[in-house]
Amino acid sequence: MRTLPLTFLAFASLAGCDQTEESVANRFERTSAEIENKARDLEAEVANQTRAAEAALENEGQIMLNRLEEAADNVGITNESR
Repeated sequence: MRTLPLTFLAFASLAGCDQTEESVANRFERTSAEIENKARDLEAEVANQTRAAEAALENEGQIMLNRLEEAADNVGITNESR
């Protein structure tokens, strides 16, 4: 008598396994897509920050070069004598 409920429970839990596997597969696909999207977003953010840093460095370099040329002009150093 007790065997019947245990058999039914075992069958019911096995039937539920198929649904669980499918939901795990769907969740895996969704998570994979989210990770790929986040990776793309991060790569774009890094590229933007890199471009901004390079532009800032180039600007700073140009400012320093201008200051050096201005200082050289103030003391009478010409391009030919450098």
